[in-house]
This record gives sequence, C-alpha cells and structure tokens, in this order.
Amino acid sequence: MHRTRGAKLIATSLYRHFHRDCARALSCWGPLSHSPRSPFLSFSSRHLARATFRPSFPLLRSASGEREEREENLKVDEVDEEEDDAYLDDNEDWYGDDVQEESDDSESVTKKQEREKAREALLESFREREREQYLSEVEMARDTKSTKFDRKYGRVPVVVNERELDEKFVRGWGKGGQKVNKTSNCVVLTHTPTGIVVKCQATRILPQNRKIARKIMQARLDEVVNGESSKGAIKSMKKRRQKSRRERRRKEEGGDMDGSDDDRRRQSKKDKRKRQIEEEEALLKAFDQKMSP
Repeated sequence: MHRTRGAKLIATSLYRHFHRDCARALSCWGPLSHSPRSPFLSFSSRHLARATFRPSFPLLRSASGEREEREENLKVDEVDEEEDDAYLDDNEDWYGDDVQEESDDSESVTKKQEREKAREALLESFREREREQYLSEVEMARDTKSTKFDRKYGRVPVVVNERELDEKFVRGWGKGGQKVNKTSNCVVLTHTPTGIVVKCQATRILPQNRKIARKIMQARLDEVVNGESSKGAIKSMKKRRQKSRRERRRKEEGGDMDGSDDDRRRQSKKDKRKRQIEEEEALLKAFDQKMSP
C-alpha cells in the first residue's frame, strides 16, 4: 500500500516538473506561440516545447532559485488551466463535424447489413418451411399402394405433383442439325418446394422429353426423400456387389491379374478355348466308349 502511494506521488511530481519545463520553453518560443495553428499543434508544441534544460539535481539549486521557481510554478499552473479549457473547447469544435459524419455513415452501413441479413434469414426460413411441408406430405403417403419392393426396403412412395412443378421450354443445343437449335424442345422442370432443377433433351420430340424429365424428377425426389433406400441407391449398391463378386471369382479362378483390359480379354479367350477343348475331349471319350465292344 505504501509503495503504491509513494509511486503515485513520484509520478505526480515528475509530471508537474515536466509540465513546468514545457511552459518555460513555450514562453521563450515567441513566434510559434503567437502564430495561428490547429489545437493539436498548439497542445503538442505547448507540452513538448516546455522540456527545457535545467538542473535536475537539488544540490545545484540555490534558495533564491527555488523561491523563483515556486512563484513561476504558481503562475504556470494558472495559465495551464486556462489553456487546457481553451484546448478542450477547440478540440470539441474540431472533432464535432467529422465524428458526426462518421457515425452517420457507420449507422447507414450497419442498418443496410442488418436488413440484408434479415432478408436472407427470412427467405431461408420460407424455403425450409416448404421443404418440411413437402417431406411431411410424402411421409403421409404410406398406404396400400406401396409395392413389394417398397415394403422390403422400407421406402416411401414418391409421387410427382404437377402443381409443384414449374415447367419451361427452351432451345436445344448440341448435335442434331438446325432443328435442334430452332425448336424449343428442351424441357426444364423446377420442383418448387425443394428447388431441384432437371433439364431433358434426350430426343427431338417434345412430349417424350416431358415424360423423361418427369421420370428423372421422380428419381431425384426419391433420392432426397428415401436417401440410401431409394431405387437408384439400391441399384448402384447391387452393381457394386456384382462387380466385387466377379472380381473375387476371377481372382479365385485365374489368380490375381493386375493388367489392362487387353490382358483380361486375352485371358478370357484362353479360358474359352480351354473349355472347348475339354468339351471335345469329353465327346471323343464318350464316342470311344460307345464304339468299343
């Protein structure tokens, strides 16, 4: 506690000495003290110019010098109080307009950002509400119309509702001659609740493209609703299993063969020729047994 108080007293006394010395230097600096300048320059020059050279050791001071110094300190303190008040007034006038403009700009920017965030959040809530409503309606579609395939894998039958589709016809692109680029036979379907977009240009006939586009949309909705139990996911899983079985069987029969497609074709031809030779030998053996007495 005593140490803290002593440190505060020492810091206060040092600051007062620094303040007094700066005042002395400013009084000697006539042209700068009377010239017009901004409050920042006045304040900085007043406090920095007061750092004059004087003996800081008490042994070098005389009694008369200390008395004069004490009187000057009293005068300097009075002048400093008046100058500080004037500096604060000038500083307020100096900063008032700039601070007001900056605050107005920052408030307008923050309000605009808040409006954009609120708009995005509102649109996202509307989209999420439509998705949830659509999924709830699909979940309620579990009825007796579900097929054996759906009951086996626990699927929800998906029906494409025409009222939820936004259909457009645009110009085709790609190969096919001028007819493709002149007629609007490409179908663009948009499912409003989920936002799924399907484009179909499988044929040059518009009615067929419409049917194919609806089938693709039904498959996409099936993936969204049923996930891993959808028809597309189950078919891809079966294909992967069949491929793994074929690879395992091939490795068991012909050994591990890390080659290209040409090597596999060559090996398959060899196996086929081997089977043909075995069949011919079996037929010849049966014929010999039949002809032997």
